[in-house]
Amino acid sequence: FIGACLEPVMVVVTELLVGGSLRKYLVSLRPRNLEPRVAVGFALDIARAMECLHAHGIIHRDLKPENLLLTADQRTVKLVDLGLAREETLTEMMT
Repeated sequence: FIGACLEPVMVVVTELLVGGSLRKYLVSLRPRNLEPRVAVGFALDIARAMECLHAHGIIHRDLKPENLLLTADQRTVKLVDLGLAREETLTEMMT
């Protein structure tokens, strides 16, 4: 995302993700299952997003399929909704 503050207005620009949530995508597949190759790709996307947050000392605290949005081609998952996120404290980093 890109953020800017032009007093008194703050603007945040994010990527438009039109592929829907992972939850809706999985429900739309029923009764079929997610192909293993696609599942591995999604898992890697999620792991990379979490790794990036943790490298910057941020805990997401609300990881769920509704907070994972797909790109238009439905091949990539992006982590969204940082409303409950917070900075990791030194104590939490040690446990």
